[in-house]
Amino acid sequence: SMIIMEVVNMIDTKNMNLSELSTATRENLESLGYGPGTIQMVNRIWQDLSQFLGGRGETPFQPVYGLEYLHERIGYPECLYRKLTPNERDYIRAVRMLERLRIRDFSPGLIREYLSWLEHDRGCGISTRNQRLAALRSFFKYVSVEAPENMLLCQKIVNIPYAKKEQAAVCYLTTEEMAKLLRQPDQSSSIGRRDLCFLSLLYDTGARVSEILSLKVRDVHLSTPAKVILYGKGRKLREVPILPNTALHLQQYLTEHKLSAPEKLDRTLFVNRQGNPLTRAGATYILNKYVQMAELDTHVSPHILRHTKAMHLLEAGINIFYIKDLLGHEDISTTEVYAKASIETQRRALEKHSLVMPPATPSWVTNTDTLEWLKALGK
Repeated sequence: SMIIMEVVNMIDTKNMNLSELSTATRENLESLGYGPGTIQMVNRIWQDLSQFLGGRGETPFQPVYGLEYLHERIGYPECLYRKLTPNERDYIRAVRMLERLRIRDFSPGLIREYLSWLEHDRGCGISTRNQRLAALRSFFKYVSVEAPENMLLCQKIVNIPYAKKEQAAVCYLTTEEMAKLLRQPDQSSSIGRRDLCFLSLLYDTGARVSEILSLKVRDVHLSTPAKVILYGKGRKLREVPILPNTALHLQQYLTEHKLSAPEKLDRTLFVNRQGNPLTRAGATYILNKYVQMAELDTHVSPHILRHTKAMHLLEAGINIFYIKDLLGHEDISTTEVYAKASIETQRRALEKHSLVMPPATPSWVTNTDTLEWLKALGK
């Protein structure tokens, strides 16, 4: 939530429109070392705002469509515009919208309408709504300092409360389900071996799927003790150990694809059939394929494998602070959700320290002679 506040210290909020702000934000985030996921999230806020304001149909927010913008501003040929994807056209419209928007155009009511639009029209969840609000609150805190004439407006926006959400139950696979899933890839094919290596590493490290997809060959170290270097949120680096069997899969993968040569150290570790870096959509497709093959009666996303690793470690009695470091959590409270969810761990802890004795058994129940005599009476 502090990202925008961190980067806009180079931006003149009084003289720049939001189109220039969006561009400067992206460039500053890149210079500060933030990953593409963070940059995309921040830019998405401005695009969302422009889409929301354009839909209201009010001046000065009436949208000017992409073709007109391209002709007027950069002389872009119409034939080339027709070849743009819908997303690219939406982005052009967003930029045009933001060029008309100034700080004075905001109000607490407008922000509340925008948040409501996110939930009801866009179908976003509470987490997304609160994420957008957090970024906007941080931005307007900065504006109140740099442009004091807007302080009252900014304070009203900063005071907009977050929406409350119920803590969702942590979904994860049992050890039996996880083992069954990992047995599905066909190890006699190159694609099957790649998929098994990818799924094994994703589970073994408990990493975010974005962290695995961004791995370079140089980030894999197979000398004992084997480890991978992951770049988490905010480009924070952490070293994660990998177990021997996963290291063997990685060694086989590197050898098969001839990735051990020095000139290939900066190549993306996992690629698709075309040799391009594996995407999040590709990773989801791979996982779903094997979930169906394993006939698992549950929805499984790449992030659920992260939950699964955390829960398995917790149920094995691993200290929660080690799990926190493994997952790359900033705050232990984030990791504590797994402890609350682990009923099996709670049951074992209670059994270990329970002083309650079982009910006393009557002596005649254990006296076999008496039992045989009673049975004989009924014959």
